[in-house]
Amino acid sequence: MKAVSFLFVTNLKQNRYLLLVWVIVLAGLFGAMAFYFNSLFGTQAEIDSIGETMRSPAMVSMFGAFPAEQFKTTAGLLSGMLTVFMGIFMIILNIQLAVNGTRKQEDSGLLELVRSRAVARRAPTSAAILLLIVTNGLLGFLYFGLLQLANLQDANLGGNSLFAALLASAGLMFGLLTVLLAQIANDTRQTYLLSYLIFGVCYLIRMLTDVTDPNLSWFSPLGWLTKAEIYVGNRWLPVLLLLVVTIICGSLALVLVGHRDLDRGLLPERRGRKHGGILLKNPLGLILQMERNMIIGWGIGMLVLGAAYGSVFNSIGDILKINPTYEQVLGVDALHTANEMIILNYVNLLAIIFCLLAVVCGGMILYNLKKHEEKGYLEIIHAKAVSRSKLFFSYYSVAVLAGLICLAAAVLGMALAGRFTLDQAIDQGYFWQTLGVNSLVVITFLSLAAFLVGILPKLISLLWGYLMMGFIGCYFLPLLDFSDNWRKISPLGWTDKVPVGSLSRHWFILMILLTVSLTIVGMIGYNKRDIQGGI
Repeated sequence: MKAVSFLFVTNLKQNRYLLLVWVIVLAGLFGAMAFYFNSLFGTQAEIDSIGETMRSPAMVSMFGAFPAEQFKTTAGLLSGMLTVFMGIFMIILNIQLAVNGTRKQEDSGLLELVRSRAVARRAPTSAAILLLIVTNGLLGFLYFGLLQLANLQDANLGGNSLFAALLASAGLMFGLLTVLLAQIANDTRQTYLLSYLIFGVCYLIRMLTDVTDPNLSWFSPLGWLTKAEIYVGNRWLPVLLLLVVTIICGSLALVLVGHRDLDRGLLPERRGRKHGGILLKNPLGLILQMERNMIIGWGIGMLVLGAAYGSVFNSIGDILKINPTYEQVLGVDALHTANEMIILNYVNLLAIIFCLLAVVCGGMILYNLKKHEEKGYLEIIHAKAVSRSKLFFSYYSVAVLAGLICLAAAVLGMALAGRFTLDQAIDQGYFWQTLGVNSLVVITFLSLAAFLVGILPKLISLLWGYLMMGFIGCYFLPLLDFSDNWRKISPLGWTDKVPVGSLSRHWFILMILLTVSLTIVGMIGYNKRDIQGGI
């Protein structure tokens, strides 16, 4: 127990900045929304208006299917908007913490030093689990306290408690699931891949079932978040289910960690080829070879995600047909035009999600330049006649390629699924327009990542914060009737809602200038700075 306590404190120190940023951002966002809701949706007319919007298929696919009664109160609206949204962020945080405390320590050799002392085999894993429990417990307590202080209309103590416990238990469940996967996978990258793969599958099942048949959402842990009936029925069954899965995953992880070798997982390792291919003759080919599995995995995942969203186009486009009066007033042709506009607005919203994920994929590859420096992988390359500019450009090129493949796969999946599901197909040119404009958005973000890697490698996490700010400004704040200017805080909002609108010339020029200048400055900075250092 003493070893677990010591390792827990050590893990806490190692992750203190990560935890500090996440706790401030999550608690700040949650609290700001809770305090803002009373003034935003104080009257029944305002509540009914936004509640109707939240019950539309487009909003259901993104925020979840909740009982109609939950959207009849201010407190119920808050829970409907934030449950799945905050749950996703809690899951991402827990996956990161779980990997940092388990597989990442093994790959870095830190755990080998710990094991050389008189430390039980399960102590490091137990310390990682304890950190997850404390982190989620703290966030749950903060959420509960903020809800109590916000004093939302129609809120109650049971609903506040359930809301906080639901978010904390969802994060903890995926955290312990990642700890279990860390025992099965062979390295950090494989652990991340398996964790996010399961997370993505759970999200897709939740999205598809919520739109088609909400009763089937019980097949996804993310679907359980919508079944709690917060502030209405206050059902604790989803929390209980999440905790049961958490206990099972934690117990299995502790059992498996005692039955495997250090730096080895339970999955079989594939033997490499005896001879290297032609790609290994230059840095660009080497990096492409190293990242190819990641690019393929992300590409397939984005294709499936786009197809899943495109498969609900028919439900979203036919929303006007729910009321026969619309058809009589507008006429068949006008009704089709109105349906098409609804779908195109939905495509614009989906493009924001696709861009965000494409930037994450490309950014991870580009940031490997820093990680590979720290691990000493690049020392052999630096010893050869390879310029830093060529090495930098190789990482940047593969990152851009990966980001564009992800975006193209998502748009392709969306377009194909929409074509097969819609009774009257929409012009495919809209999808090409969406792909072209948002490709520029992805490249602009990756150029910012290149600038940070070259000039400020210790502050590369700024990209993720800026990306998240832009996502919230485009995806969430318009729903709350914020000024449209909030969309402009990042390139995600500079596209003027393509394909509904068109990209203006000044935004196009600005993105081109930023892309070129940030990339060049980043390359110059990388040439001038010390390895593992900054300017």
